Amino acid sequence: MKLDALRIEAKVQQMILMDMDEWEPPPVYKRRLVGLAVVFYVLSAVFDFWSLVYISMSIRACSSGLTVPANAAVARVMLGEGLSRAQTVGSILIVLGAVSAMAFGSSSDDGGGSDESIAGLLSSARFITFVAATFPFYLLAFTVSKWSMRTHVAIDDHIPVSQAQVHKRRLRRAVALLALAFLGGYQSAVTALAGKFGAQYIAMDGLATYQPYLCFSIVIVSSLMQLTFMSWMMRQFDAVVCIPPYQILLMLFMVSFGAACFQETCLALVSKLLLLLLTGIMSS
Repeated sequence: MKLDALRIEAKVQQMILMDMDEWEPPPVYKRRLVGLAVVFYVLSAVFDFWSLVYISMSIRACSSGLTVPANAAVARVMLGEGLSRAQTVGSILIVLGAVSAMAFGSSSDDGGGSDESIAGLLSSARFITFVAATFPFYLLAFTVSKWSMRTHVAIDDHIPVSQAQVHKRRLRRAVALLALAFLGGYQSAVTALAGKFGAQYIAMDGLATYQPYLCFSIVIVSSLMQLTFMSWMMRQFDAVVCIPPYQILLMLFMVSFGAACFQETCLALVSKLLLLLLTGIMSS
């Protein structure tokens, strides 16, 4: 009886697949959300550069959590994608955590930040160790991201697949999100370092005439990197499902790199909250 039931189920699945046209995710340039994301992340990169000199990296990392409800609203209006109850609650808590982190600040704010010793940091053994230890992981994350983008098949409810395939695709998506967030956090730390050092170099040597060129170069590089990571993600993944955990991972990596690079420490409560939210959203 069980064998006959399995044969009938397999036959039904085969008939469904024969009647169904091959489904492919729409090209990234045809998604209306991408156009708005391009504008938003270019403006975000401009704000990031100008905020580097005035606020700590840990605060900027938490402020990026405010993009979660914005992306969710855009996806709801333009793509018809909705959040589950767990994702809605998680997004609200992310915003509350981001606002509290920006309101209370980090432990390095009272000490004047790291701008005073940025030149010494560049020549210190600690920074050389940081680059030497993290750059191989950067290359590994880049390789994993490219591999995942080439081999990933987007999860779609109307395509009948086995439970093992669903788990495999979800695991691959989680690995890709982790790798992309690591790339974004590392790029943000390098951009912050370049921005702070460039601002101090201009101030010390009086090279005010070169300031527009420096600003333009860093903004372009930061924009291209952020757009690359986001386009990789939106090319294969669902925007609403992936953007919240991506932002959480990105915030955690930015805070971690800020602590390693600039001796900044964000509120421990916020970090723990983000970890709990990450677990809840990724498992939903």
